[in-house]
Amino acid sequence: MERNKRQVIMDLLAVVVGNFLYALTVKLFLEPTGLITGGTMGLALTANHLWGTDINLFVLVFNTAMLVLGFFTLGKTFAATTVASTFLSPLFMELIDRTIGQPLLSTDPMLNAFFCGIGIGVSLGMVIRAGSSTGGCDVPTIMIAKWLRL
Repeated sequence: MERNKRQVIMDLLAVVVGNFLYALTVKLFLEPTGLITGGTMGLALTANHLWGTDINLFVLVFNTAMLVLGFFTLGKTFAATTVASTFLSPLFMELIDRTIGQPLLSTDPMLNAFFCGIGIGVSLGMVIRAGSSTGGCDVPTIMIAKWLRL
């Protein structure tokens, strides 16, 4: 297998595994303890608190805008894998709910925050390193990294 095809397969695998780890982190540590994450969801929660903005509508509009921006600045492959992530995370979260439910592993907020930070950091790092995004606030970060060659 030539290197380019192998790299594409490895990148796709990283997107799938990264989204699974993200979903697992959300289901095992974030949701059961009522913790809040940053990114688009954090912005949506803030907008809801300040102005009563509908959270779901905010997330949909913001992620769609970032997907379009990413398509034009980062390319078709980026947009395709970002669309994949848009569906993979919710799919994995549903599968986790149906298979293991939502166990409460710890009631300690600091311990859960620690594992959320590690889990979300590693999973999003895998997805972004593969040249993709889960959408939303990842897009500007990837654009800056590309422009500054970081």
